[in-house]
Amino acid sequence: MKNINYILNPDYTFKNDLKRVILYAKSQPAEYSSKSWFSIIHPVQAMILSFFSKERTLDEAIRLICLFLEISDEEAKTKIMPFIENAEPLKNSYKGHNFYFPKMLIIKANRNKCEEFSPEEMICEGNDFVTKRLYSGPLMLTLMLSNQCVTKCCYCYADTSSQVENPLSTDKILDLIKEAKAINMNKFNLIGGEVFLHKNWNVILKELVKNDFYPDIISTKVPITEKIISKLENAKYSNNIQISLDSMSSDSLEQSLYVNKGYIDRVKKGIYLLDNNNINYQIATILTTYNDSIESMSSMYNFIKSLKKIKSWRIAPAMNSLYKNYQEFSNIKTNREKVENVYFFIEKEIKPQANFDIILDHSYLDRNYFSSEKGSEHFAGSKCSALNNHLFILPDGKVTICEQLYWNKNFIIGDIKTNTLTQIWNSPQALRLAYMKKEYIDKKSKCYSCGQFQNCFDNRNRCWTDIIKAYGDEHWDYPDPRCKKAPQMIQELNF
Repeated sequence: MKNINYILNPDYTFKNDLKRVILYAKSQPAEYSSKSWFSIIHPVQAMILSFFSKERTLDEAIRLICLFLEISDEEAKTKIMPFIENAEPLKNSYKGHNFYFPKMLIIKANRNKCEEFSPEEMICEGNDFVTKRLYSGPLMLTLMLSNQCVTKCCYCYADTSSQVENPLSTDKILDLIKEAKAINMNKFNLIGGEVFLHKNWNVILKELVKNDFYPDIISTKVPITEKIISKLENAKYSNNIQISLDSMSSDSLEQSLYVNKGYIDRVKKGIYLLDNNNINYQIATILTTYNDSIESMSSMYNFIKSLKKIKSWRIAPAMNSLYKNYQEFSNIKTNREKVENVYFFIEKEIKPQANFDIILDHSYLDRNYFSSEKGSEHFAGSKCSALNNHLFILPDGKVTICEQLYWNKNFIIGDIKTNTLTQIWNSPQALRLAYMKKEYIDKKSKCYSCGQFQNCFDNRNRCWTDIIKAYGDEHWDYPDPRCKKAPQMIQELNF
């Protein structure tokens, strides 16, 4: 071990968040690294790890740590040895705070180089290991390239009707990518509408990859062509293309997506093109009354099982949309019994024989409405990133907090055409929403008189979108319907 050179795993990097340091995994970590890692660590811990951002022997790194922190050789060894090729994530505690670290944090040096950090870069203004919201700016960004589509899905949650009169220029988007890189952001995702309908999508994607931003997926209903394949290869994009395909029935797709008879054949041709090229892809299916049957899913599987390179098949029920008439949507919304029947059949009959992953989304079936007594920190479901570490940019440059709220005036917090990402993150509009006070909301809302108001809002885990879906835009400040104090929904989210 003495003569071996070690290095901070290049799959991980740091972000000085002013009062603590963020340790996170980059877009495409190796299999031995922790994927999608994000944790808050003590600045001193980051300082110690920074000595391995250059190749060094253990003895050399320990000597430098001792000099910088003015600690003994034994103290330095105690602090650093647990991170040497650690096979599992680690936890340590300091003054009542727990700090978490990914696996394989310090590894034997190889050809890959990590970013170089000095311990001085990890010095912070103070210590705060509790606040969820980042101080220094967002860590993740989603850009809606276009709100145009090739279909008119009966269940679409996106605002595809608003006219974008002055869209962001390609040059401005390229500048935005550089800005995101400069402030050490982790993710930069692209969505639509349809990404492939933007005239320069390939130029933008290529710049993202060049800056080590790999959008998690690019989801599309555009039939894939050889031209699209060529542009994807030229951009060196290596994450998944997600093909949205709900049925193998042309009649079903015509009614639910408002497409013509030849659409299904073009989509299948595009999937075969992906299957015969070196591009990762997955298929996503949304369940509605048009396809919520065992017969329909069996037909889908019979097609999918013939594919050689598909990564996964993802299935989820259509959720309520802010941009569809509720009564019309109710006619195509499936119900719990049918979803559970389909899921049971897939689990029992299809999964055991499939040679690809099948992911059944239970999240909207398991929301546990009207159940939580302890505020948003304890709500069922995934944790909300809005106002904590994520921004959403609309095609015209307006910035909002969530990809389902779009141009809702209550949630626009800035404009990328006139402000930087950091300025928008700390804008008066953003801070008002992030640190809500009782005087900002209607006294008729049960939140106003709730004794848990501050803790609930400070955790920023209320789903603003579900609140508006359930109670209407004028009641955006009502309780999240997962709260036991929430009133009866005006528009039911349950299945």
